[in-house]
Amino acid sequence: MPYLKRINELPGAEEKGEISQRKSYATRTLFFLQDDSTLKPLAIELSSPHPKDERLGATSTVYTPPDELKAGDAASDTFTAWDLAKAHAASNDACKNNYVLHWLRTHATMEPLVIAANRQLSVLHPIHRLLKPHFRNTLDTNSTARHIVIGSGDERQGGAFYRNMHEVNFFTGKYGMEMSSKAYASFNFTELAFPNELIKRGMVRGAPKKNEEEELPRNDELNILTAIWKWVTELFFPNEHIKTGVARGDPKKPEELELLIKDYPYAVDGLEIWTAIKEWVTDYCAIYYADGDGAVAGDSELQAWWSEVRNVGHGDLRDAPWWPAMDSVDDLVETCATIIWLGSAYHSAVSFGQYGYNGFVPNRPTITSGEMPADAKAVVTEAEFLGRITPKTEAFGLMALTMNPPVKPGEPLMGERPDTERWTSEQRAAKALLEFNAKLDAVAEAVKKRNADGALRNRNGPVEVPYTLLAPRADPAAPHVGGIPNSIAV
Repeated sequence: MPYLKRINELPGAEEKGEISQRKSYATRTLFFLQDDSTLKPLAIELSSPHPKDERLGATSTVYTPPDELKAGDAASDTFTAWDLAKAHAASNDACKNNYVLHWLRTHATMEPLVIAANRQLSVLHPIHRLLKPHFRNTLDTNSTARHIVIGSGDERQGGAFYRNMHEVNFFTGKYGMEMSSKAYASFNFTELAFPNELIKRGMVRGAPKKNEEEELPRNDELNILTAIWKWVTELFFPNEHIKTGVARGDPKKPEELELLIKDYPYAVDGLEIWTAIKEWVTDYCAIYYADGDGAVAGDSELQAWWSEVRNVGHGDLRDAPWWPAMDSVDDLVETCATIIWLGSAYHSAVSFGQYGYNGFVPNRPTITSGEMPADAKAVVTEAEFLGRITPKTEAFGLMALTMNPPVKPGEPLMGERPDTERWTSEQRAAKALLEFNAKLDAVAEAVKKRNADGALRNRNGPVEVPYTLLAPRADPAAPHVGGIPNSIAV
């Protein structure tokens, strides 16, 4: 909300002719979780700053599906305000994925880890050897991204300005990286461990969350939310038995987490990969830190690395209470598992699907323009709909940016080491790596089997789109399935 007024004033005088007109809203979407694990959108709220004074709050309009969709009938060929509202929600989501989930949580998060490791850990240090494959090409990739992808209004030699791709192709324009920096204020490294991320977003059941009572809404808020939920479900699903759940679970036992959405491909596949990573790191660290917590606390190189990550790489957050103390084997294992997850599987999940979802731009626009109809049931023409989403030139730019195969030929995949013959002389470590690869092979087969299961509607729904972003191995029979690279190299 704080950025909407500035975004909607784009292009300014300096961007005219380079940046298309913007008109965006803050969006909030309410979904109904159905018995087959699919989500049915019930309502989309679009909000703008109050036209007279932002301090007066927001003005909002709620849009709901056309009557035939509420009744379960097939959608008609007519465009309505509902389709435009969905475009705005998708545009918000695309920008959040781009600047927060993708850039901030993977590229930017990995950078200080890589720099500090190369400055403080000997190349012979066991943790350097463990993490080295997951640092490959990341700094080079980030440098290229800053030059041509994520920056804004860069003044180049001779005084000319260069508009980077994301400034042009996403509705946030020149404010995208500033908004990403604002999101960093709530950065929490420990919440990026996959089970913790699922629990924070309310996606699992199980044991109570830590500090759960602090995260519940106040009584008045809870009563209002409960009343709204009851009204919505009675309105749209008067004969349905409604089940609700809270996000709970023990992140230390990912194999015991019970997903709130059973057919949630990202979570199901991801938990299997996370478990394999965690077991591999646990086995590896047990070899070199057999003396227990004291060996971790007394490792001067390890402590220097973690101190630089915390106090230099994240200096503005150095006093945050969530930082692992790095004085125990548990801290070391969880930290290294999180780093490997972020640099490999998580990056694949938030990056490699961009062309699949954004390539057909009307499915997931990145720019919106034009005022929304005041009437939530208003009919719009196809030309009006297409005229209010990512313009043609920007659409081609977006497609060109994302259409290249995300996994380059010869790119080492998870578990692969080009230096296999010489990466370690410790036979127990080599054996643990072989076991890790065997587990990843099993995950690959399980993913393939789930994608062929017609009962899993989020993999085989009205449009058959198998979920392959977390398939750890390349599939010769499916060229678009390239596997999960070890590192952020694209």
